[in-house]
Amino acid sequence: MMRPATVLAVAVAEMRSARRLARTWIFAVLSLLVASIAFGYFSIIHGMASGYSATAGFVGARFLISAMGFYLLWIMLLGMIFLAFDLRSRDTRERVAEVLDARPLSNLELLVGRLLGLVVVGWAPMLVLAVLVQSFGLIAVATDLWFGEPLEPGSLIAYVLAEALPSLILWCAIVMLLTVLLRNRLVTALVALVLIATPIVALTLVPAYMSPIVSFVATPSQFPSDILATTATSLTPQTISHRLAMLLLGAGFVLWAAALYPRRDDASRAVQLGAGSVLVVAALGIGVALAVQAGAGLRDREAWLAAHEVHRNTAHADLVALAGTVQVDPGSNLAIDVELTFTAPPGSPSELVFSLNPGLEVTEALLDGQPVEHRHELGLLLVEPSRPLAAASEHVLSVVASGTPNSWFGYLDAVVEPWKQTGQDNQIQVLGTESMVFEDEYAALLPGARWLPHPGGNVTPAVYGTHRRDTFDLDLTVEVPDGWLVAGPGLREELAEGRFRFRPPAPVPEFALAVGRFERRAVEVAGVTFELLLDEAHTRNLAVFDEAADAVAGRLTEIFDEAASLGLPYPYRGLSLVEVPTTLRSYGGGWRMDTALAQPGLMLMRETSWPTARFEFWFEIVSSREGMEAEHEGGVPEAKVRGLERFFENDIGGGNIFLGVARNFLGFQTAAAGPGAPALDFVAETLLMRLLSDRDGHFSAHIFASGDSFGGVMAQTMTTLFGGEGEDSIVDSVATAASDQPSVWDRALGAPLGELDVWEDPAKAFNVITLKGRAIATVLLDDLGREGAAAMLAELRRRHAGGTFTAEDFHAAAAASGADITSLLGDWLDDEAMPGFIASNVSVVRLRDDELGKPRYQIRLIVQNGEPAPGLARVRFSTRQSAEEEANWIAGDPLRIPGNSAVEVGLIAGGAPQAVELEHYLSLNRDAVALKLPEVDQENTADDEPFVGARPVEGPLPVGDPREIIVDDLDPGFAVASTEAEGDGVRVGGGLQFSMDFGPEADVDQGLPTYQSFTAAPTGFSRQTASSAWGRYRHTIARATTGQGNHAATFAAELPESGRWRLAYHLPAMSGASGVVSARAARGAVVVSASTGGSGAYFGRQGTYDIALESAGESQEVEFDASVAESGWNDLGEFDLPAGEVRVKVTNSTSGRTVVADAIRWSPANG
Repeated sequence: MMRPATVLAVAVAEMRSARRLARTWIFAVLSLLVASIAFGYFSIIHGMASGYSATAGFVGARFLISAMGFYLLWIMLLGMIFLAFDLRSRDTRERVAEVLDARPLSNLELLVGRLLGLVVVGWAPMLVLAVLVQSFGLIAVATDLWFGEPLEPGSLIAYVLAEALPSLILWCAIVMLLTVLLRNRLVTALVALVLIATPIVALTLVPAYMSPIVSFVATPSQFPSDILATTATSLTPQTISHRLAMLLLGAGFVLWAAALYPRRDDASRAVQLGAGSVLVVAALGIGVALAVQAGAGLRDREAWLAAHEVHRNTAHADLVALAGTVQVDPGSNLAIDVELTFTAPPGSPSELVFSLNPGLEVTEALLDGQPVEHRHELGLLLVEPSRPLAAASEHVLSVVASGTPNSWFGYLDAVVEPWKQTGQDNQIQVLGTESMVFEDEYAALLPGARWLPHPGGNVTPAVYGTHRRDTFDLDLTVEVPDGWLVAGPGLREELAEGRFRFRPPAPVPEFALAVGRFERRAVEVAGVTFELLLDEAHTRNLAVFDEAADAVAGRLTEIFDEAASLGLPYPYRGLSLVEVPTTLRSYGGGWRMDTALAQPGLMLMRETSWPTARFEFWFEIVSSREGMEAEHEGGVPEAKVRGLERFFENDIGGGNIFLGVARNFLGFQTAAAGPGAPALDFVAETLLMRLLSDRDGHFSAHIFASGDSFGGVMAQTMTTLFGGEGEDSIVDSVATAASDQPSVWDRALGAPLGELDVWEDPAKAFNVITLKGRAIATVLLDDLGREGAAAMLAELRRRHAGGTFTAEDFHAAAAASGADITSLLGDWLDDEAMPGFIASNVSVVRLRDDELGKPRYQIRLIVQNGEPAPGLARVRFSTRQSAEEEANWIAGDPLRIPGNSAVEVGLIAGGAPQAVELEHYLSLNRDAVALKLPEVDQENTADDEPFVGARPVEGPLPVGDPREIIVDDLDPGFAVASTEAEGDGVRVGGGLQFSMDFGPEADVDQGLPTYQSFTAAPTGFSRQTASSAWGRYRHTIARATTGQGNHAATFAAELPESGRWRLAYHLPAMSGASGVVSARAARGAVVVSASTGGSGAYFGRQGTYDIALESAGESQEVEFDASVAESGWNDLGEFDLPAGEVRVKVTNSTSGRTVVADAIRWSPANG
């Protein structure tokens, strides 16, 4: 029997002893320092970024105690190794072993006391961190500092008590046992270090649902929330059982250590070993039970999915109307009493199939007022009519049910299951994991959880768009606790305290309810009641935007009035923007996993978004009030409105308000069906967003579903935003980074949109739709104009509201509004062909000055479409004279160029043009083409008449010298080879090889990995876009960092005859740009951006190349110094060669840093 007083005395003595050790202070200070740096880092990043993008809010330190505490806890666990690994030897070294042996205390009392003492020493930094962080957060809030706030209290308590303390106890017990067993400090430390690394490795290998089980440093509050009681939701029975297992395991290890401790006492070693074994077995038993229970939800989902798959493509009832009452008692009970008016499916099936959450129990079902046989199993409500129902006949199904809905039931067929993701792919969980929220403090009832009966199974059809869009009239009464509010589809009518009615004037395809204690702000604009519902603890930003309230109302009025004037009036009488907890999943199911936050008349907003964003950095640090007054006609209010629009546009986590609100005008009124339906929906939605707000919305959960995808997209996004001349739109950059990839282009060119199988690699399928759909929407908007594009969408909605439309319907609506899409885009759905543009004969002449004496420069060129498919292109120019000047690109009008034809283009510049580019919307060029300008005579003027516009080119089109043989890096004659086996490592600098795989995996572009500036250079050749490179349509190079000549690029050509041939080597512009060329297909045509840099910064310092000429079995060296070469063609000499194949080989051996393989040209020396 242990004596508490004795144990306490030993614990105090151990704390005093540990306090005197230098390593105790080293680990304590180090852990506090690292955790404080992490807190400061996340706080500053949140302060800077959260007011710029709604998605950036999830990095807020307030909700990341587990991430920050992770560092502190693991450092202290490491410290425990070096505090506990020499207990007995330290006693001997300090000459207290004999004194302890003489004391009347048991080994168990000694070890338990020491364990408690060491645990307190390790736990103290946690408490110090909590006090420091909370104090700083409170001071930051009190002093209006632009960064820093207290940690969410519930998650902090859960971390300190339920996470840190059990982990320290278990780990200290493990180290004590190792010390007793191994009796060698070095061996003990090494074994302990291996063991402490094991959970980290395990976390990268096991699925997410198992991670809290395998790691003794679990994360009980992965999604802290101010809205929900984090401590209560974290300390679930499963979490408590896990911590109990940790404590039992620690106790068992201590008993084993006491039995084996090299010190005599009166305790029975057999009893201690046996008791310890019982505790260890009990702990392992709890662990096994938890592992089995952890997978129960997934096993249920698999069973539900199997049952619903049977009904994926079967005909189901068509819902016409839904009416009734819903009683919501959050966290306790959901009661529904509803009537579903529907038309019977064809074929008179013996069962009517509905999906209904399995957490609800059906107590009554009536068909046309009469009791009907029914079964509710596996989330399927199967109704058996007593007689066959005639196809399209109308009936009423009444359902009464109640219970607690099961959030596992939502989105059964999502192609990515977040709980099955492992390792670095777990970032998809930042988008939330729960298909609905039903807690004591809040309820968010989303349609994906099927908390109301819905026709068909809870899965999407296998063939997108084959089922008719099921819109229905709604008349629903919702009862909530007194003092609570509910937001839903459109305007809310209050009938009595806690009783509300939703009766939207237009049908809805689905709807959601959000129930909570909200702080409400509302305004009526253009006949629409717009309301903002926030948690009572998140009202800080109301004060920030208080002075902009009228400007916000004015902007909303402008949007709604503009929509009405375009023939697309807002269909519901109300629009609610409602805060939801972070646990709510922001993406849905099926192949698309589309945003779940956009609902009819309702836009859900995560609590890490606007409610907790910090705007002080942007409105006080980046821009002063004086600056905002000077820059904006409407002063500070207008500046804040623009900042607010930018904030919501840059949400890539599903909460983009422009995307969500736009769906109310069209997407929730009608949808595409049949071949090409996903692309049709995407184009129509993108067009509408740009018409209403001139902004884009993009959301793809697939980006978050893979570590490589997420890392690559984010890195490329940062490169585009900060390395070029791009706009400050994160959503544009993310959409481009995800879709403008070689593998996406390969798939886009491999099959037309109408035949795109979205279930085959859904992520890539959506990227193909994004790539082509954004460009097509841009073509339509630029060519048809705002009025023409709006007329087409208005006609589409007028004809098909409440139903679906096909590609033929889309073209018919366009034709009815005066637009001929076919002549503009060709057969864009059923043909993968694209135009390909070639620019030539560029000339620049100074004309006589205009009447005001301003200079005029005539730019002329020929633009040829070398492919059968028609397309749209335009030319732009810049007169910027120095890098310090702002880029003043001026673009001509879009040009319709039919297939296999050419036009002459004319533009007038107000200064000598320094750059001219050919832009496109969607073509085989992929990227814009930088045109080489001739020398401009700025002194002499010509009397030519100015020519602005385009005119067809008659007669033969300009072609190059037919005797020339050019081999480009994209031609079949180009190949790369290596003389050494490739590993997974990367080569850094002068050839040092590290076998370490880091950074996103590079995409492959026609056999070569794509060059990525944000990761270490690959060992061999990679492909990079360069606007000044040679190419028919695309302009690319193959590049390699300096090496030992073990990688070679070869240009092979077939010479038609023997004789003397001249060889030329093409190089792109080697200076004046740095970073990566980035193509952006946004609101305008594709544009290539590059920022100014030093000489050679773009491709790296150039030097001599190792080039060999191989012909007829012989090889000869060819000298070439790229450091003194010119942009364009460089002569390498003349050679006497026989007819047949000749090869030019370029290795990665160079005196510079980079070798560039662009193109070679053979031409007869005599001509």
